[in-house]
Amino acid sequence: MLLVWMLMVVICCSLSVLLYELYGQTEGVKRAQFQQQVESACSRIAQRYQGASEAARSSGNASGLRDVVLQLVLADFNGIEGGIWSRQQGPVGYAYPTYQGSGIKSDLPAAERGNIEVTALRALAEGRATLYMRSSNREVLFLAACPLDAGTSAWTMTRMPTVGASFYHSLLVGMTLLLVLVVISAVGAGWAFRHWDRKLSQVEDALAAADTSTIPTIVPTGSKELDRLGAAVTRYATRLAESRQAQARLTTELTRHERLVTLGRMVATVAHEIRNPIATMRLAAENALAEGRVDDSDHLQLFLTQVQRLEGVVESLLTMVQPIHLKTRAVAIGPWLQELIDTMGYRDIELRPLHDANVSWRLDPDQLGRAVENLLRNAIQHRTPDTTVYLEVNVSSGAMTIDVVNQGADIPPALSGQLFEPFVSGRVDGNGLGLALVREIAHAHHGVARYSHRDGMTHFTLELPWRAS
Repeated sequence: MLLVWMLMVVICCSLSVLLYELYGQTEGVKRAQFQQQVESACSRIAQRYQGASEAARSSGNASGLRDVVLQLVLADFNGIEGGIWSRQQGPVGYAYPTYQGSGIKSDLPAAERGNIEVTALRALAEGRATLYMRSSNREVLFLAACPLDAGTSAWTMTRMPTVGASFYHSLLVGMTLLLVLVVISAVGAGWAFRHWDRKLSQVEDALAAADTSTIPTIVPTGSKELDRLGAAVTRYATRLAESRQAQARLTTELTRHERLVTLGRMVATVAHEIRNPIATMRLAAENALAEGRVDDSDHLQLFLTQVQRLEGVVESLLTMVQPIHLKTRAVAIGPWLQELIDTMGYRDIELRPLHDANVSWRLDPDQLGRAVENLLRNAIQHRTPDTTVYLEVNVSSGAMTIDVVNQGADIPPALSGQLFEPFVSGRVDGNGLGLALVREIAHAHHGVARYSHRDGMTHFTLELPWRAS
């Protein structure tokens, strides 16, 4: 932009010089120049002649003095001829030292003799320099006369050609208009450059002030080009931020999977080591109760309960570290969830009516049923006493959400971000495997598990995309 503006300034300067030269070729200016030259030549002849001594101007030497003065003076004026006119004798001297023809021109122009005589005699009569001009289609005649003494006067004459004058005039007008347009363009370009530079500074300031971790906010400048550039920068920054977020998610997932792999190896080893002793203890306790060989059956029943709890933990651990293989089929969502609630036996769980009672979804009813059961048990355990747990289903064209809602306190931020990690629990007697299993089952269905708390209600949500097969 700056280079274009500087180029326009150079063009303006060049056109100005060209116009000045063309102006010097216009008829009016050339007329003034020719007039000034012919008058100056006549005045110089008079000065030289009158500056000579009285002896040189005496009648015997006057002819020689006149010829010398004419030759010396007119030699400095190209294209000007001149002479001396006497009131009594007529032409008494003539010279044309700059004549371009062959030989030396010494004869008075016969066609202009009358004009020369009239102009010379008028100068003598008025006692001052006079000028005669005559214009024609081809030339302008300039004839000047100035008195020398009481009876003689000097005259000078030249011709200015007028052919092409109209062309120069038209060219001058055209070039002047062109210069005006270029000047206006240069001024406009300069203003646009400064205006564009200020708006570019706004974009630079916005980018400089933006945090590297956020997407810069570039306020529209009103310049279409700069706004396009700003929008492109914003789109690029958005893609970069999304890429960084995706990278962070992948890094988190990779770390989690590595931790689960390590945990899986450990759990598999430990679970197999304690599974058989637990089974043996359970079998012994059940046999003792069945045969009535113990007196304190209550304590033995408590023992069996704790053994069953240990078995549940071991089964959960083994499920966590083993791949989840889905057996999907089309399931009628309403009846399936109602049957799940009835099987659990809780009276304080309410399935809210579906917008579409006939909606069906492809899923693994056993695996997903296990995840929903875990969420419902978690809601029962953490709800405000004597309140209802709600099960809500919302279906859109591309996803289904199963929302377990209960009234209760919010989970501390330090814990909420890790709720779905193994062994993370807010209860003293919790093992933190239920929600971790929910997340794994959701991932197996290509979905997600989320937690939120709003308006005093806790929401655990399963979001599953549509699967055609």
